[in-house]
Amino acid sequence: MDGVLRNRIRAARGEIAPDLILKGGRVINVFTHEAVETDVAIYDGVVVGTGSYEGGKCLDARGHYICPGFIDGHFHIESTMLSAPELPGWSKYL
Repeated sequence: MDGVLRNRIRAARGEIAPDLILKGGRVINVFTHEAVETDVAIYDGVVVGTGSYEGGKCLDARGHYICPGFIDGHFHIESTMLSAPELPGWSKYL
């Protein structure tokens, strides 16, 4: 495992401080239709976890909604003009 991934995992576990913590925002889960108040940890420009985090730069996100990656749980395959095997990440479902 390379050092970048190792440090991202350590930040996710709380072993090292994330670069940025969005404190107390409501995280949107487009799959469960829930908005959960929690912290979002970001390390090396990547969301590494949600939960309770300390250290690093903190931004108060209370009263705000957060949707990491803004994952859209719905789209039309035919609109992409691609077949299912051509879609990134879909081969694991075929």
